[in-house]
Amino acid sequence: MASGGTEAKVLDVIARLKFPDRRQICRALGISIEYVDYLLNYLRRKGRLLYNKGRYFLPGARRRKVGVLRKIRKKRKPGRKKKR
Repeated sequence: MASGGTEAKVLDVIARLKFPDRRQICRALGISIEYVDYLLNYLRRKGRLLYNKGRYFLPGARRRKVGVLRKIRKKRKPGRKKKR
């Protein structure tokens, strides 16, 4: 099923930015955060979009790419010691 104009733009931005959060999508499209939230929730309900830990990605993304997202989130600040 084809998406409308703005929905298609959201999907294009997500494909281009890999794992964007909603603020990155908002900045890339130049529209309000409320409208971006509405579109993202609509696309999630339709199954055109997946969500994990504040990031959005397309259903065709491989599992390995989701593992990359986990590594991005777990980066420690330099100079901080590991907790034991």
